Amino acid sequence: MAQPVISVSSPSDGDTDVFINIPLEVTFTAALLASSVSDTTVILEEVGSGKVIKSDVSLSTSTKVRISPIGALAENTLYKIKFPGTDIAISSDYVIKDNATSDALTSTLTIQFRTGTRAYIDDTNIDKSATDLSLEGDLNLPIHVKALGDLAISSTVPRNN
Repeated sequence: MAQPVISVSSPSDGDTDVFINIPLEVTFTAALLASSVSDTTVILEEVGSGKVIKSDVSLSTSTKVRISPIGALAENTLYKIKFPGTDIAISSDYVIKDNATSDALTSTLTIQFRTGTRAYIDDTNIDKSATDLSLEGDLNLPIHVKALGDLAISSTVPRNN
């Protein structure tokens, strides 16, 4: 078999200012054997300390691995997602495998990224009562800021969609 290759990841290798509380996703060019994808074959590690970060690891599609850290990651910290290959794993039981042939990953694959200081906030709650109509856009200003008149948003981070 040709070794599975990472086609895209979020975050990408070398990304900085990554949200501290989002699931990480890595998509491969070939389907993976579902039973080979686990927290022993996909490792999230803090680079400076070598500490392994406890994560829920799952196959969200046949080619996409989802890594959901338990709790938020540390701010301004370098992390590595590691897919050990048979070059470093103690046995092929600790390596992801190709679904078509059950062949094990031979060379270790890694993605490094650095977190920022921001947490991702997903406010998709659209249930509003009749008294909440004035909050149509759900823009909450800090308590020390007072909006006078109409307010227009010129940009957002991250960008909408």
